[in-house]
Amino acid sequence: LSLMHYSRIGLVFIFHHVLCGRLMVGLAPMTFLTNPAGWMQALSRYHIVFTAAPDFGYLLVTKKTKQELLHDLDLSHLRVCLSGGETVRASTWAQFLEKFGKAGLRTTALSTGYGMAETVRTLSL
Repeated sequence: LSLMHYSRIGLVFIFHHVLCGRLMVGLAPMTFLTNPAGWMQALSRYHIVFTAAPDFGYLLVTKKTKQELLHDLDLSHLRVCLSGGETVRASTWAQFLEKFGKAGLRTTALSTGYGMAETVRTLSL
């Protein structure tokens, strides 16, 4: 499940899933913004193993998901939560883990993803 399908990395994910014949579930940006918890519900419902979003997505879903929803989620099958496209903040990861760890999210699932644009920006500083 990728929230980054309008970026280069999102296109890579789409092509990979199509070429490998794998299920890919996507959320429209406005759907995510109006119901961030829907992202976690989709991850749980479809037993998604890989997801990607920018830092603000992880922060928004953490702040907007109500505690009572957590007991209905199972994120134990999630292997990779990729964060990229903007600065990845340790504080966001900590809040995300604190909240969704209760739904089975593992610390080992968290991963950063920096592409060529971020690398060039970092090297040019």
